[in-house]
Amino acid sequence: MEVKEAVVTAKTHILNTLGAESIIDTYLEEVEYDHDSDEWWITISFRRPWDPPIKPDATPLEVFDSRTYKLVKIDNTTDRILSLSDRFLHPIQ
Repeated sequence: MEVKEAVVTAKTHILNTLGAESIIDTYLEEVEYDHDSDEWWITISFRRPWDPPIKPDATPLEVFDSRTYKLVKIDNTTDRILSLSDRFLHPIQ
């Protein structure tokens, strides 16, 4: 699986799994290939309709904190989704 395929697989899984929550502003955040496990680790962020709106003058940290981050692990050999979990990121300050 190439990186673009892994990203599409991760985004599709997020949308199929959480689509009923009407997630918006879906972004690719990180892509990592783990050679030891032969897995893609893809971090996707998004917002939900019930999240507070982002103010035009919001700081980068406020924007960062207003998003949900999920880690999708994909088996490189089978293209199978192995897990979907919360991803807790720490902003650079």
